[in-house]
Amino acid sequence: MSVPLVAEEFADVLDRTIEGHRDLLRVSRDEQNAVVRGDVARVEELMWQKEQLAGTLREMQDVQQALLRKAAEAEGIDDDVISLTALLQRLPRSTARARLRQQRDELRLLAQTLERTHRVTTRLLMRALQFADASIRMLKEEQEENPIYAAGGALEKNRGERKLMDRMA
Repeated sequence: MSVPLVAEEFADVLDRTIEGHRDLLRVSRDEQNAVVRGDVARVEELMWQKEQLAGTLREMQDVQQALLRKAAEAEGIDDDVISLTALLQRLPRSTARARLRQQRDELRLLAQTLERTHRVTTRLLMRALQFADASIRMLKEEQEENPIYAAGGALEKNRGERKLMDRMA
């Protein structure tokens, strides 16, 4: 198989890869919104979707690697050295070359956007955990200072009822 034919097939696979990354970005943004809303069930559902998309993208990456090996074989070069950039350098100026360059640039942009989205989502989740931990610590402190229940489960009078709310405010 010649390099131009491999390049055409590679470009078709990259189109599907780009679409997969767009889907992953959309799901990641939905996940971010679900985290902000505190919709745990939706976050779980979206995480499952992201796992499925990641699996599909890994499969496409395997196909890309196989195509790059074909191109390396056609050119008689070591298949450990071949990459998209190396493939572009070996292609004559053509529509396929321009298409591959455009796809490479779009994939880079998508990867950067996905990374930023992931960082923001991670920060949101960390803040939510910090808030939950702080709330639990505050509740424990309140319980220790002014227990609501006495030994055996009997109710005790709690003089500091507003103390917790005052601290949170």
